[in-house]
Amino acid sequence: MTARYVALAILNLAWIGTAMLFGMGAGAALFGHALLSALTYDLWLRSDPHGGFAAAILGVAGPIGLVLGQMIGRGSERGWARMSASDHHARVFGRPAPNPRRGAAREMARLLDGRVYFPVSERLDSLVAILRHAPVAERRRALETVVRSFEPGLSPLVAQVLNDPDQTIRALAAAASARIVHNLGEHRAALEARIARGDAAAVPALGRLLAEHGRANILLSDMQRAALREEAVLLLARGDLVGEAERLAIEMAWDGRDYDAIDRISARVPEDADAAWWRTEAAR
Repeated sequence: MTARYVALAILNLAWIGTAMLFGMGAGAALFGHALLSALTYDLWLRSDPHGGFAAAILGVAGPIGLVLGQMIGRGSERGWARMSASDHHARVFGRPAPNPRRGAAREMARLLDGRVYFPVSERLDSLVAILRHAPVAERRRALETVVRSFEPGLSPLVAQVLNDPDQTIRALAAAASARIVHNLGEHRAALEARIARGDAAAVPALGRLLAEHGRANILLSDMQRAALREEAVLLLARGDLVGEAERLAIEMAWDGRDYDAIDRISARVPEDADAAWWRTEAAR
């Protein structure tokens, strides 16, 4: 591959020299240079896209520039551009040095491993106001609070921060969203393990967990939320919470505009249950 670049570089220099020697003018020299540079870019992108940004920029100077950019880019990729402290540490102590995180990477790591710092009480305010108007540090702490004490009803706050103009906050919101979904999976797995061991109390607990996320967690897709609610209906009915299961089924039918299903579910509800509901509401 290097031989092709060398051949193109020689051809480029020969063309420029010929154009200047025979008085063909700068336009002809520039045209040939541009054509050979385009061929070099095409060869680079098709077969050997190393060097990254350096090769792309220096390639404007022609095949020689692209080869030079590749050398610089490869050196950077392999760590030649800076001294590798971790490699030196590994040679001396037999183990790699810890890789310090900086900036957004450090904050995302803190979110993902749970080391979250809450804002002090005198600085607490409306989470919505903080996430919209506070400085970056305040918004980060508010977002950490949302993640640590997450409820499905708070998911719109995280979704709002995903469109924040600050790139660091957007990255933190993306990490928070991933952490929330991960926590849901862990909580669900723990309850399913309890159910597998014969713990009957875990059945309605899992049903309510899935129902809450299916209703309000907009960080999940509509299909995921619908699937969670369908599972929740079965689990609630299995856990002797038939009333909650029917209400959730009616909500699902209403969202899907399946009014016949609502009529079928309502027909199974005893009339005295409706009367009890009216009496309870009237007593409030």
